[in-house]
Order: sequence, then C-alpha cells, then structure tokens
Amino acid sequence: MRKLILSLLMIAVISIGAVMITACSSESPVPGVAWAEKETLTYEIKEGDTLIGTLTVVSERLKGGEYKIERLREEPFKLSSGSARVTKVATDTQGKEIMYSESLLNGFTSLASYKKVDYNGVSYENKVYHEGRYFYYSKNGGDYKRIKANGGYADNELLYNIIRLYDIDGGYSSEYKVLSPNTDSLEKIAVSVSDDATNFALRYTDRNGGQQEQTVACLKAVFRKTESPSGQPISVWYAKSSFILKGSSVSPRNESFYIPVKIVENNLTYSLINAKAE
Repeated sequence: MRKLILSLLMIAVISIGAVMITACSSESPVPGVAWAEKETLTYEIKEGDTLIGTLTVVSERLKGGEYKIERLREEPFKLSSGSARVTKVATDTQGKEIMYSESLLNGFTSLASYKKVDYNGVSYENKVYHEGRYFYYSKNGGDYKRIKANGGYADNELLYNIIRLYDIDGGYSSEYKVLSPNTDSLEKIAVSVSDDATNFALRYTDRNGGQQEQTVACLKAVFRKTESPSGQPISVWYAKSSFILKGSSVSPRNESFYIPVKIVENNLTYSLINAKAE
C-alpha cells in the first residue's frame, strides 16, 4: 500500500519524506511554459487490471501578485510574473478524496507546497515554503524545521512538469538531487528521455468544447535513483511537441505541449483519459 500512496503522489522513485529537488545539470535550454493558461489533465489509475481511482492535475499560469495556499497558511505569498500554481487531486472509485497537493512557483522556482494523503489507513500532511536561503517544512502539524536551499530547486510534486520546460524532442538527460526532511540527506535521481517510437491515443477537449481523439507519437522518460537501494524506475510517455493543444481563450502562446500521456510504476498505471486547455 505504501507504493500505492507514493504513486498517487507521483513521486514513486523517491521517499515519502522528500519534498524538494535540485537540478544538477542544465545542458538543455528552457523554452518556457509548456502548458496553457489553465491545463487540466485527468488520469485513470489502475493497479494491474483493477481501476482504483482518478487523478486530476491542474496547471495554471499566474500573473505577478499575492496568492495563497489556503491549507498551508493564512498569509499570502508574493509572486512575480510568469509564475504558476499546480494542483493535484486523487479520488478513489467512490469519489472520496485520498490525496491533495497544491504548489506555487515563483518564476518557475518552487516557493511553497501543501500535500495531504488519507487512504486505507495511511495518513500524513506536509507543508513546505521557501524563504531567504532556506525552505521550511512541517510534517503532520509538527513544528517547522529548515534546510538550507543551495542553487536551483523545485518541489518534487512538479518533477513531471519541470521536464516539460526543456526541449526534449531530441533527447534529454540530467540528474536531480532530492532533499529528504526525514534524514536531511540528499538522494540523486537520474532522468533520461528518448524516442522509443511509441504511439498512444490522446483524448482531449478542443477549444470549441468538442471531444476529440488523436494518435500521437511519444517520447519516453525514465526516472531512477542512482544509489542503492534504487528500487524500480518509473516511465513516463510524453506527446512530442508536434502535438499542440490549443487553449479555449485566444491569446499568444495559450497552448499545451509535451503532455504526459502515460505513467507506469511497477504494476500501477496512470493513463490519460482527457486533456483540456483553457
């Protein structure tokens, strides 16, 4: 069941306590935002052949200003232009919320996040925010602790989004460090992207509200721990940038690309059942 919860949080290759990642390489250029003004991705979650729930991921662009994560704290966070909010909600087959996470990015650097899991007897809550040279974290309502944040970093809830910011059509490889509040230690995660000539059917809502389906060529990204115990790697298939999902509102570059179509970890599979850009 622990594997299930980790997968629902989309951080299956790292420990539950890990909350931030640091890029160790920046060889590929960052082209900019890879999602529309508001992007909603809906996945069905299967364990083997059994449907166990649904995961909805909403990515929103934000203008500069003050924004709150209501479940984190009352005080707002100040964001510059070009920021974003990413919210993930997992529900079981009865519609009960079993996971909720919300993250704010300031210029696409992680600023704050909240995460709660309540499923089949497993329950925990994480709160994280960055201030000055440190990020502060609290587990299950406990006192805040802090870890020094050196260099660039990002909330691990956003790892799949971060990869989308790079030009991965021609391949991509890098290594990320994971900071674990439980041990104050670092874990290394390697990611490699390649073209494995795989096609998937991508269902989406077009800008007129119609339901469409298109076969798209995909890239395969593999995430794995580089040190023992390494566990099983996870695989994510992204639609190539030749597939562009146009937002319903007509504005410059209001579109989504590099959409994650399928995620596989052990016997757990996340399959995209609809993508919508607004």
